[in-house]
Amino acid sequence: MAPYTGEAMGKGVEGCVVMEAVVELDGKVRRYRVTRSLEQSLDMASTEALQKWEFTPGTFQGTPIPVVVFVEMTFSLRN
Repeated sequence: MAPYTGEAMGKGVEGCVVMEAVVELDGKVRRYRVTRSLEQSLDMASTEALQKWEFTPGTFQGTPIPVVVFVEMTFSLRN
């Protein structure tokens, strides 16, 4: 989960950041891009959080392969 930034909270920004990423053979994300932006500070927080995640690598016929995934990070202010 990415942290809400003070800047975005102050503006009352809510919604989703959507990213496309490649999970490499070791389960780590090395290539990514924001495909749906929300607000610059939340986009940056989302990509920083995504880079720390580790996945189980995809496989094809038992061999690890790079896999493209789409990740949504949702930001919602609660009263």
